[in-house]
Amino acid sequence: MTSIDIVFVLLGVSALVGAAAGLRLKALALVPIALMIAVFWAVVLHRIGFGPGSGIGVITASLILNQGAYVLVQILGPGLASRSLNRVKHVFHAHSGGRV
Repeated sequence: MTSIDIVFVLLGVSALVGAAAGLRLKALALVPIALMIAVFWAVVLHRIGFGPGSGIGVITASLILNQGAYVLVQILGPGLASRSLNRVKHVFHAHSGGRV
């Protein structure tokens, strides 16, 4: 796995963590999440040979994606959740033949 692959994985994980936090947690929970992301990503990036400048850039991008995903889920979350629940109910009803 190359360095750029690891960077993309870190960015993706940051976005997924932000989206998951947006589904279940309040905005104040982003503070410890951001701190954990910054520290853990700094260790990972240092181990694969990133310097301070590029490491800070990757961590900043990760935190922006994390918080952006949180906000996006906060804005779209209620609509997404109700559509998903309706789809599950529809599929269950179709496969059970209307029996509950």
